[in-house]
Amino acid sequence: MVVDAEIRPLDVSDIDKVSEIYKKVTKSDKLESERLLMQIDNSLASLGAEKNGELIGFIIGGVLEDAFGTMEKVGLINMIGIDPAFSGEGLGKKLGEEIISHFQGLGIRKIRTIVRDTDESLQRYFSSIGMQKVDWSVFEVNV
Repeated sequence: MVVDAEIRPLDVSDIDKVSEIYKKVTKSDKLESERLLMQIDNSLASLGAEKNGELIGFIIGGVLEDAFGTMEKVGLINMIGIDPAFSGEGLGKKLGEEIISHFQGLGIRKIRTIVRDTDESLQRYFSSIGMQKVDWSVFEVNV
């Protein structure tokens, strides 16, 4: 069953509710409001799901141009959160499909995200919206 929710663009007035959902999902207080504000305010692809006037889920994306040695515009999915009270009702899939459609409307033909190898649940989620694992590796250094 897909929850009956309106999908709409996020705006800066949603920051507190996005932060609240994030903390419920991750059980972490590490989301910085300033960083979230920048992601929502500067994003071409941040969507919220609203039911009865209340934000119950979000997906935050962005666009990269000519990054990582490619000469293409790529859509990025940076963060997704569904209020646990609405988990399992198809809202995440609905948001994922909407952001993919949104990216397509911007002329973007490739969408990427990063998922930990150990996060099987999130891997299944991204597979459910048509994404697949590719032959890229992530490298990092702590400085």
